[in-house]
Amino acid sequence: MEISVKLLRVKDDLAVDAKLLTLTAKHLDDFETFWKTRLQASEEEDGDWNWIKKNQFTLFSSDYEKYVIECEQIT
Repeated sequence: MEISVKLLRVKDDLAVDAKLLTLTAKHLDDFETFWKTRLQASEEEDGDWNWIKKNQFTLFSSDYEKYVIECEQIT
């Protein structure tokens, strides 16, 4: 699945193109290599969530759908 969406880039208040996609291994890799340390350092309430474990927990259940937003090829 791929749906085109627009995101608001806060630094310059511009709308940018992005995609809503079904979660893949590439997105989980992006989490590990790019987002994990940034989120843990933030004070956001979901900063300590382990997205890899959350994915594994729901892997064999049809009760969950998992999506990501990708912009400029970054999850």
